[in-house]
Amino acid sequence: MKKIETKKAFLIFYGFDILLLLIVAIFLLPFSKSKNTPTSISQSFLDENLKKEISEIRILDKKNQLRISIYKSEGQWLGTDSLSEDTIFWPADLKTVQNFLDEMTKENLWTQKATNVTSWKKLGVDSSNAVEVDFRIDSKTASSIFFGFADDLNDEIYFRTSKDGTVWQTKTQAENFVYEKKADFWADSFFVPLC
Repeated sequence: MKKIETKKAFLIFYGFDILLLLIVAIFLLPFSKSKNTPTSISQSFLDENLKKEISEIRILDKKNQLRISIYKSEGQWLGTDSLSEDTIFWPADLKTVQNFLDEMTKENLWTQKATNVTSWKKLGVDSSNAVEVDFRIDSKTASSIFFGFADDLNDEIYFRTSKDGTVWQTKTQAENFVYEKKADFWADSFFVPLC
């Protein structure tokens, strides 16, 4: 029987070990991606191309039975609300409406929080707890977003869209507008008389 030199034996041994480790790593690679890691995407609530076409914005809080509706009429924004029982139309502040639309078309990092309907109530995005924001173009809904509870620890908010059952979380200034359901926030104060 022929003897192999010590150096050659070590080279063969290490070569075999490296080859074996590569095979194991390639085999385990698909399993290394954890299914618990949240999915993140960069997206906006409203498509930038639709911003100029929006003719109506509705903010509906079913829990508190409050609603703000803002309509575009001949280049001006007019609003009405559930507190006035939709009988009084007031001129909306153009800057406030524009800032809201700008915020809704701004891309933010969305982090997936839940994929099943059973988590909606816990995160406040179910239809009885959420604040629903509808963007309409000629009486047809272009986009609906259901905003839920805020995560004050991370300064983020939970939400879902009407097209997807997934609950997302993001940091956005849009919540400053979404939770304002009183006419005095949206109305042009120079045209609305003080009572």
